[in-house]
Amino acid sequence: MMCRWQDLIDRVAAALGAGPHHDYNAFLDALELHAQGIKLITKRQKLIQATLTERDQAAALVIKNHTRGDKADRLYGRFAVNFDGKPDTVEYEPDTELRDTEQVPLLEPGGIAAVFQRGLL
Repeated sequence: MMCRWQDLIDRVAAALGAGPHHDYNAFLDALELHAQGIKLITKRQKLIQATLTERDQAAALVIKNHTRGDKADRLYGRFAVNFDGKPDTVEYEPDTELRDTEQVPLLEPGGIAAVFQRGLL
């Protein structure tokens, strides 16, 4: 089985040429194009991503989901784009290194709004 994966990676590398490449979306397209009988489940794609890629701030945003039509809602992370002159919606992969959490006491005087206001000042 490992030989098939190595062959797949070799075919993709030959198709894309020498790197570095800054568009993971193009890499995924090439990977799917050259898969030839290898099932590309999300777990395998994540394994390939973890093994062959590195984080780059200058790289293109990674598209997680693409839907036809204008169903954009920034609150839910869906953004309006145009493909071939038609309105579409994309959802991008989140940058997990930028995640942050905050403990907010439920009985804070003024509620959550007061916590945000205090944190912004």
